[in-house]
Amino acid sequence: MEKQQIPILAEEAAIHNARMSGYDPLALENQNRHSMQCGLITDVIGCETGALTNPLIINMALCGDRENVRFRSGIRAAEAAFLPQAKYVRRLFQVWWLTLESSVPQAKKKDREDRVAFCWKQHDFLVCLEPFAHANGSTARIMYYMLATALGLPHQVITSGKATIYFEHQRRYRETEFAPKMRALGYIS
Repeated sequence: MEKQQIPILAEEAAIHNARMSGYDPLALENQNRHSMQCGLITDVIGCETGALTNPLIINMALCGDRENVRFRSGIRAAEAAFLPQAKYVRRLFQVWWLTLESSVPQAKKKDREDRVAFCWKQHDFLVCLEPFAHANGSTARIMYYMLATALGLPHQVITSGKATIYFEHQRRYRETEFAPKMRALGYIS
């Protein structure tokens, strides 16, 4: 008699993947809940979201010393991310938007490289969230354009078909350990 496979819940799969990547999701959740200093959230959207609970957010490859952009779509981001539960998406958007309003004037005072990085951080945050908000990436592209305009940066037309080919990020992306996997999946050539 054949053994029946028990389906793994998405949340369990995310926790398993995180542990396999060297992250302890329970420790991260507790850190976020009790001290509100979880870098996985604050480094990306620049704010404290301690009220949110496991599964946490966002693509770990976009945080801290891994700020070099490795993913350019929510699907790819899910390869190495805690994904938010649907009930948290609206709250995440609200917190992000309020933080963005106060962050733009500060970003204007920084040098060009920091302003570009700021635009990409916001873009990537939205791209990671959009699979849960029934969007297709257009919001993130529009937001990038608007931020670039507000911060006095040269514009570059962003199309969904060229999602990994922006500025110098293409070179950085191909140098990472994720490139072979992404190439095998057909995401990059």
